[in-house]
Order: sequence, then C-alpha cells, then structure tokens
Amino acid sequence: MSKVRWAVVGCGRITMNRMLPAIAAAENAELTVTMSRSEESAQAAAEQFGAKAFYTDWDRFMQDDSFDVAFLGTPNYLHHPHTVALAKAGKHVLCDKPMAMNVAQCEQMIAACEAAGVKLMVAQMSRFNRYNQYAEKLMRDHLMSEIAYVRSDFAFWMKDDDDWRLIPEQSGGGALMDIGVYCIHHLKRMVGERIVSVQAHCTPTDAGKVDRTTLVILEFANGVPGMLIASFDVALGSSYTVAGPEGILSVVGSFNQNGSGDLLWQGQIPVMAPTMHEVDPYTMEVEHFSACIMNDARPAVDPRDSLDDVRVMMAIYESAKTGRKVKIRDEGLGMRDE
Repeated sequence: MSKVRWAVVGCGRITMNRMLPAIAAAENAELTVTMSRSEESAQAAAEQFGAKAFYTDWDRFMQDDSFDVAFLGTPNYLHHPHTVALAKAGKHVLCDKPMAMNVAQCEQMIAACEAAGVKLMVAQMSRFNRYNQYAEKLMRDHLMSEIAYVRSDFAFWMKDDDDWRLIPEQSGGGALMDIGVYCIHHLKRMVGERIVSVQAHCTPTDAGKVDRTTLVILEFANGVPGMLIASFDVALGSSYTVAGPEGILSVVGSFNQNGSGDLLWQGQIPVMAPTMHEVDPYTMEVEHFSACIMNDARPAVDPRDSLDDVRVMMAIYESAKTGRKVKIRDEGLGMRDE
C-alpha cells in the first residue's frame, strides 16, 4: 500500500477548508469517496478534490470498498453511530473532536474499533502544531522543577445563530464542547496528569441553550491548579500558559488552524527556541494517521485520552448545573505518550 484511501463524511467548512486540502497535500493519502446529506456538497467536494465517487445515501456509501479510512466531519451526535458502523465494516476512523456526546458513547466507539481491529483517533489537530510540540518537549525535559499553575483560553465570535453547534441535541454543548476540549486536552499534556476535580460557571444558564462562555477552575492529580475559559462571544484568540519557579511558558495562537503561533518564555534561565517553520497541522495529522494504518502503529492521540476529555466536560457541565465542585473518578486512563 503506497497510499491510504480516504473518504470524508460531511462536507462542511472544516472538511472543505482544512481536511480535503490536507488529504490532497499528504504524501501517503488519497481521496476516493465523499459523503454528505447534500448531493450538491458531496458532488462539489468530489469534483474539486478528485474523488472517484460521491454519495448522499449512507447504506450505499457503506457498500463502497474503495476506501480504507473515513474522516467524520459531522455534528457531534453522529460521531458515535457513524464510528460504530464504520468499525463493523472494517474501516479506520479519524473522528472530529469532541469524540462523542457522552462517556458511554465514547466507550462503545472504542470497544467497536478494538473488536474490529481498526484504528480510531480523535482529530486534535493542535497536537501537530510545531509550537505545541516544542512546548511539550520543554516540559518533558524538565524546564520547570514544579508547576505552580496552568491556564488556557480559546475563543471566537459565533455569529451564526443557526449553527448546529448552538443546538444541544446535535452538539451536546456549546463553547466547551467545540473549543474548550482543546484547552482540556493540552493542559493535561502540559501537566502530565489527569484532572480530578472541576468547579465551573457557564453562561447563558437558560434551559435549552448551550453555553456560550464557560469558565472552569481545575485541579490535577498532582495538586496543580488550573483555569480554562472557552467562549463564543470574544474575538478569535487561543493560548495556554504553564507557570513555575523558573518562569512562565506560553504558547499564543496555540489552536490556530493554519499552524501559526508563537512560543513565549519569561524566566530566570535562557530558553533558546529553534526556528520553527509553520506547517499545516491538518496535513501532518492526515500523514500521521495514514502512517499508523500502513505500519500498524499506535496513533498519537489515544482514544482513551479523548474519552477522558469528554469525561471532564461532563463533570464541568454537572458543576455548572449544580453550582458545586465535582470530583472526577479515576478510570485508570492516565496520560499516554506517542
């Protein structure tokens, strides 16, 4: 196999603007199939990026044997049923974040893929951002003797009131589920421990509406405190910070889709950051997952860590609803390095 054959399910913005160009640019991948409920969208994507077939009917799509792996760029409520069905058909799955609507769905997705012997990875594209990767290396190399606190923010202005991410039945939540999941995932990477308790506040609090802004106080297993803020009501921006006795390390633009960013260090010891050429994190993600399929290797983003991200988000919503601090039980997930 010289190239892994890809299908995309859902032809919305993230698929059209990021994933399809990434598959086209990847050296070890090729697009063969597109699938969308909209015939116009499926056909346009296929024609623009050279797919051999396009579908609007799920059953006909599942009968096509010309793809090895599918990217799910669909609303969150479809991640679980689509992943389980694809796994049973022997297809690998790259699922957009968040993994699913709740913990039980995540567990079923993992079980289905393990039973079928196929690979599952959640699309945390920011794991392939060079600035984030170098920040992780600095922390692994013991830049700080201990961590005093961590913080992460991710925001953009959600202008479209009809966006599916604002419909709880389709999204499972608002800003936290859509972008706060990045903050949770990367703060766990920086600290190297699981989150054991959360105290949260979400706005609005109206029944039937998703959170547009969520603020969370976190506690990690080693006692490190943290904070995250996710919002649909602020101009675009993202960052995370790790602070300790030796100084403060920050990555600004940490979750930018184009792979841009900046690594900042304020401290007592000099830190020489290498010159980093910006690369498309989506292309790197596609090449990585394709290589895992070709070489039967473990994906960098372990689905059990993505399940834990969802577990933390469910605890955050419980805390916001009750006004209380919520403890998160240890499921033996830990942290996994690639």
